[in-house]
Amino acid sequence: MNRYFAILVLLPILAGAPSAAQDFKAGVDAFRKGDYATAVREWKPLAELGSVPAQFNLGLIFERGLGQPPDLVEATRWYALAAENGATAAQINLGYAYESGRGVERDFVQAHKWYQVAAERLPEGERRDKAVRNRDALATKMTTAEVDEALRLSRDWLKKWRQRRR
Repeated sequence: MNRYFAILVLLPILAGAPSAAQDFKAGVDAFRKGDYATAVREWKPLAELGSVPAQFNLGLIFERGLGQPPDLVEATRWYALAAENGATAAQINLGYAYESGRGVERDFVQAHKWYQVAAERLPEGERRDKAVRNRDALATKMTTAEVDEALRLSRDWLKKWRQRRR
């Protein structure tokens, strides 16, 4: 449970309306108590409005089957939204989903892309090292053309990301 809680605490709390921050906190409180159904109820509307921490946390709940059977398709859907919105932890998890075919069709090019994106965006440290290790191990199973395509896709994503940040 501590691993999950650490992820929740490390993610930034919503910037926005106080009620949204309160709803997010209510979800965190419910999660801490093991009341995952309430956490989902609190976070789902926020995630649908674009809250990246809520999107990631829903992915975690559905992937791990916390309070319900695992739903890898639903987990991957939330991770994909969070990844597109810049959550590096979600980018790594989405890379793993594509690599393993958990919740999506197996796609090494997409997996490599997301590992590369996370590796580019993370500072030095354990999480960046994980993204790099996953990317490099996966590359040994890919053709040169597939790696080139993944790198092109990651460059395109990063370029768009940087433009959105301006």
